[in-house]
Amino acid sequence: MLRMLLGFIVGSIQSIRYCLSDFSYGLWDVLLYYRNVSFALTDLYVKAYFVFDSPYRISSVFRKLLPDEMTQVYGEVPLIVVERAVKTANLQPHHMFWELGAGRGRIAYWVHHFIGSRVHAVDAIPIFVHRAQQIISKRKLKNIEYTNTLIQNLQFSKCDVALLYGSAFSFGFINSLAQTIAKTAKPGFIIISVSFSMQQRLPEGTFERIAAFKGKFTWGSTMVYIERLVQPLVLEV
Repeated sequence: MLRMLLGFIVGSIQSIRYCLSDFSYGLWDVLLYYRNVSFALTDLYVKAYFVFDSPYRISSVFRKLLPDEMTQVYGEVPLIVVERAVKTANLQPHHMFWELGAGRGRIAYWVHHFIGSRVHAVDAIPIFVHRAQQIISKRKLKNIEYTNTLIQNLQFSKCDVALLYGSAFSFGFINSLAQTIAKTAKPGFIIISVSFSMQQRLPEGTFERIAAFKGKFTWGSTMVYIERLVQPLVLEV
């Protein structure tokens, strides 16, 4: 009983914090990005789907069902940070963009509306996937899909640029993912990673750093790394 009560209190506090931070960043989003009416409509759909049920609380409920090395905490990359990162990565309309651990999917929608890339968003939590698929269907969005997939099961050969909110995952998970990317992605693949550098987790020469900058988040600031795969690792037979 005590454990359930503590869980409820923690979940409620996270929900309140989420609402406050989402409001402040939401004002910036309106000023900077709602000039794109199509994106504005999609984003309002997203907010409506989660107005009474924050992604922080959803994540806290489902976290116990995920593998231990998966999500530690829920988090979102502010769109203003996303814009700087994808422009630095030179993301283009002909590229395939993957959002790894997409949550509400706002980054995927932003890339779809502002860059025009083909988009594949993935998340392990079914509620996020189901709601995103409903939004995509209702908004009749093309060249964007959202699937219920474990990130560690992905093969990156068809991906050009991917974004990972690394702060939400364990060190072990990041190390394992770096190995998978280096073995399955093609040379020139670009990873945008929050908090963790792939270059530092693999043999020298595997990745090269394009850029790194300090991004501001609702909880503080951390580094955002943009890195390119130069020398893929050989798959073990």
